[in-house]
Amino acid sequence: MAILSVSLSVAVIVIAFATVRGFRDEIKHKISMVHGDLVIDAAVNVENSEPVPLNDSLIPNLQKILKLAGVDRVLFSSSKASIIKSDEEIEGIIAKGILNTQLKKYLGEFAIESVVPIDEHWVAISKTLAKRLNVGLNDNLKLVFFVQDSTGNTRPRARKLTITTLFETGVDKVDANMVLLDESIVTRMMPENYSITQLEIWVKPGKNITEIKKSIQNMIDIKSVRVNSAEEFNRQIFDWLSILDLNVIILLCLITIVAITATCTTLLILMTERTAFIGLMQSMGARYADIQKIFIYQASIIAITGILIGNFIAIGLCVLQNHFKWLTLNQEVYFIKYVAMKINVLEVLTVDVFSIALIYLSLYIPARYIKKIHPIIALKFK
Repeated sequence: MAILSVSLSVAVIVIAFATVRGFRDEIKHKISMVHGDLVIDAAVNVENSEPVPLNDSLIPNLQKILKLAGVDRVLFSSSKASIIKSDEEIEGIIAKGILNTQLKKYLGEFAIESVVPIDEHWVAISKTLAKRLNVGLNDNLKLVFFVQDSTGNTRPRARKLTITTLFETGVDKVDANMVLLDESIVTRMMPENYSITQLEIWVKPGKNITEIKKSIQNMIDIKSVRVNSAEEFNRQIFDWLSILDLNVIILLCLITIVAITATCTTLLILMTERTAFIGLMQSMGARYADIQKIFIYQASIIAITGILIGNFIAIGLCVLQNHFKWLTLNQEVYFIKYVAMKINVLEVLTVDVFSIALIYLSLYIPARYIKKIHPIIALKFK
């Protein structure tokens, strides 16, 4: 019973850590693929609002980042709030302009269907947005921008575009609010001498993003821009993930209490069943510490066996889930289609060491029972 309790507790804790890490890493991977590991934009920008454009005079300074060690690629892009309209529906979105040659690499695994665009009048929209607008590949859409003219008045300017790519990231903030189109169309809607709104930076695998961020901040030294990591640029999503972390911590505390209680109870029962043996050892002159060592040794076998079995169960279930994807999720709510689990060796070892420490600590309470056993009464106990 004690071995089963320890093994299940360890297995649940390891799986919980693996699930949280896998969930976070999967969402971070999606966010990083779309927005980069680091984003440079105007310091006055507010999340979920129209991006403020950057002056073209900043571009030469920002281009220095291309030569920075650890930087994989850089994308200058321009985004502007607009209205997208089909024959039946209308939606408010952020239109993001990039070069046609960069579209395939930018979307990567998220592209579902695509055709080769004939000219610059192409647009890539998400599967979610296409469903809302009731359109599909090769259908036409109208994008309406609101641009200030020379007199300072805001006037609508429309562009007719053809859907050449459908994509799906699973992140509602991207799928529901962003479309991609040719950079030249967006820049013509921007104020004079303001052709970009952000610079997205992808860091080479294995490189420290925090260190590269500090290097960029020291390099550009421009007060009008800010450098954000993927987590900072998408603060709402990662704040939501932090709430999930709190739930996991509460769950782990409850599991720990159950495991400690089960171990204490089992050892106490073990000592009660061997009361006669304890009395015999006392009558032969054995010290309390020596008798305690015998039961601690037995408890150690229970703990180590339970931990090893728990690790085997947890790692096995994580590997099977990642391969077969039995546990699915609603992508519209959780951003991913299935429960992703990522085993971290350091976390597993930490759980094992922490479990052993707690079990040994929990032995203190039942071990004190030995001191209360009188040898004469114990020898009569059957």
